[in-house]
Amino acid sequence: MIGLRERKRLQRRELILSCGDRLFGDRGFDVTTMDAIAACADISPATLYNFFPTKLDILTELFGRRIQDRLARIDSVGVAPADDPVSAAHDLVTAIFESFADFDRGLLRRVTLNALNEGPTRDAGARYVLAESEMLEALVAALRRFQDEGTLESGRCVEDLAAAIFACANGEYYVWLGDDDAQLATVLAKIRRHIAIILATPQARRP
Repeated sequence: MIGLRERKRLQRRELILSCGDRLFGDRGFDVTTMDAIAACADISPATLYNFFPTKLDILTELFGRRIQDRLARIDSVGVAPADDPVSAAHDLVTAIFESFADFDRGLLRRVTLNALNEGPTRDAGARYVLAESEMLEALVAALRRFQDEGTLESGRCVEDLAAAIFACANGEYYVWLGDDDAQLATVLAKIRRHIAIILATPQARRP
């Protein structure tokens, strides 16, 4: 059970994020200042900087939460029913991609670079790593279900398969992120082909 002081700190943090989300949407990210976010949250700029050193840290947290919320909805409701592990993994990847596809791609590039620059132990980097680990866990759970049902061979390591799928999806994400002309449908179709190869039986992969 958390104490009153910690509860107030968490409430203030949530208010900051809410203000940032609203102001970014109303004014745009570049126009919104840290002073404006502080005024919205009724705190001093110094207090705001204690919570989030930069606007990008706020945006990274909001981005990570969007993915987390999408994964939570998938876990509770599920994606479109799939009869095979390839479709199930692809449906999951598609749902994740769609959770951030309406973000401005330029802002996504800045969020990603900010998280990578900070590394996994600092706020923005840690949030990014958390989002990645949750996506990987969702893939593992989806593949394990098919393995339990006998649709996926029992002798294969679902953690390794999920890691391979995540790696190819992550790679295609960076391709999509860096090319404003890249179409999401084309990227997702390519990822599906990768998933089919990864999950194919060893016999099916032989020439």
